Order: sequence, then structure tokens, then C-alpha cells
Amino acid sequence: MENQMEKLKKSCKKNSGKRMGPLAGKTPENAGLDAANILSAFSDRLQYLMEEHNLKQARLAEKLYISNSTLSGYLTGRRIPDTPMLIFLSNYFHTSTDFLLGQTPQLSRNNFSLSWNEDRLLHLLRMMDDRQQESLLDYGFFLLHTRKHANKP
Repeated sequence: MENQMEKLKKSCKKNSGKRMGPLAGKTPENAGLDAANILSAFSDRLQYLMEEHNLKQARLAEKLYISNSTLSGYLTGRRIPDTPMLIFLSNYFHTSTDFLLGQTPQLSRNNFSLSWNEDRLLHLLRMMDDRQQESLLDYGFFLLHTRKHANKP
């Protein structure tokens, strides 16, 4: 059974002739797409983001709906996520896929930052349908209203 690095190398080689634009005619190696570097960068940057968000491996695996062993493969540089998971991770951590794959040197984020709880609420909100979102907003306003009245003398 071939490992993830071999699959990534084969995929890069197989698709190298199909490149358009600035990568046309370049091999993955001379275009800066070395599989080992991508795996290493992804592993390092995922670990960094987990530390920044104070996330443990088991908790992130649960949030991503993947096994602990799959996430362990990402963190040790033995595996690279498929495209949908890569996009999910970039959205979850509010960064670019280029950053996750080591193609940009800096963490690119939106012009604002969210607290951990704000990020969790936004993530939860995005998973809900319109009716559920309205219910959550109603409950939030209810909590604010009851707290405001509870603090009056």
C-alpha cells in the first residue's frame, strides 16, 4: 500500500502536463511543489493553529468528523487531507489553503479576530438552517434580557 507522499508525488506528476498559466510546462519540483515540503509545512501549520486555538487532538478530530488516527497522520506529516477537508480546515481556522500548504509565508486572516467562543458560535451558526439560527438568536436575546433584569436592584 503506497503512502500519502507517494500518492501526492504521482498526482503531481500525472497532472504536470495539464497546468495552465504561470505553472504551464513546469514540473512540481521546479514550481516549488515538493511533496515532502508540502506535507511538512501542512503538519507544522496545523499544529501551530491547534496551539493558537488551544485545541487538543481528540477535540479537533471530533470537530472535523475524522478519526484520531487520521488527524495524527496529518500532524506527523504522513498524510495530507483531501481537497474538501483542506477547504474545511482553512474555513475553520479562518486562513487560506495556501497558508496551510506552505505556499505563503504568513498567516492570512480576515481583518478582525474572534475570541475562541465567538469562533465556536460562528461555526455552530453556520452549521444550522435558517429556523435553527432564528431560534438561537431568540434564545440569546432572551438570555441578555433576563440577565439585564436580574441585575436591577
